[in-house]
Amino acid sequence: MRREAGGALRIWESLVKLTDGVYPQQMAFGPDDIGHWKQRLPYLEHDLKTIEERASIFERFGRFDFGFDFGGPVPEARPMSYRNDPYVMRNTVEPRFQPVDSKTLYSDETGYGWTGGGERRDMPIERTPYLEVRAAASDPKRLPANALFGDSIRGHGPQTFRLRAAGGEYAVKFLTPDGAVTDKEVAARDGVLDVTFPEGEWDVAGLVITSRAPRPAPAPRRWPKALPRPAMMHVPLKSVAAGKPLLVTLKVWPINNVTTVRLHYRAVNQLAKFKTLEAPPLKANFAIPAEEISSRWDLMYYFEVLNRERSGWFEPDPDRATPYYVVKVEPAAQ
Repeated sequence: MRREAGGALRIWESLVKLTDGVYPQQMAFGPDDIGHWKQRLPYLEHDLKTIEERASIFERFGRFDFGFDFGGPVPEARPMSYRNDPYVMRNTVEPRFQPVDSKTLYSDETGYGWTGGGERRDMPIERTPYLEVRAAASDPKRLPANALFGDSIRGHGPQTFRLRAAGGEYAVKFLTPDGAVTDKEVAARDGVLDVTFPEGEWDVAGLVITSRAPRPAPAPRRWPKALPRPAMMHVPLKSVAAGKPLLVTLKVWPINNVTTVRLHYRAVNQLAKFKTLEAPPLKANFAIPAEEISSRWDLMYYFEVLNRERSGWFEPDPDRATPYYVVKVEPAAQ
């Protein structure tokens, strides 16, 4: 992992030298993102540390049935709001874990939480601000780190944390902010698992809970076979009249491994979405409807050729050419 991180940093340094003086110092990538891309080095370094941190957590705990990250309240995410989506609002929560604070009470709707009151106090970590999460701040100070062990809940006495679970024995790991782990065996009864916290003072960063029931061996992963790319031929038109359908054909041979040919097309407008047509490989003829061809925009398209291994190829081949065709749209004849 460290060797790979070092390689990524060396590539970054080489790119900075190669492009020095090529790009302006104040490029605008969006309303909040202004500056030279080489100023984003702290984000690259942070990403490499994050990968190493998450790999370490997976090595320690592997796969589990339930994971809870204790800390302060997590604001409700609004998926349709780019400033308040889960990626932004949950940066204090370790991936694969559910957030829990001192006031998270059990309900049938969530299926987990405290069963009653008691002496509990949140020990939160500060949420990373929006501009830093989006890698738009030029000098980030609080990038997400140590989400699992950095926050916790402190309490007193044998309080109960409940979750909905199938009957059987479970291994429960109590995680503390110093990274230590205490193990406990708990049985689920009547559809719930009650985890009792110890007498006296406690400070818990999270819970990892794994069923003792035998797990079926995972099915072996089958990777698609690498099939040879068939020959393909397409003669693109240079122009088309607005308001007229565009006929395009792709010839593919041999077709013994080919199942379907798709045509993806849209106006040369980044706000437009691609539309897709399908045809059998023997007759890969397509007609882009006249109403899709406007004099306001030229038209772009590419082919996707699918095979029996559920993989395929693109035409034009992205490794050899620009990965799409562009047809100029001429004004309709008067």
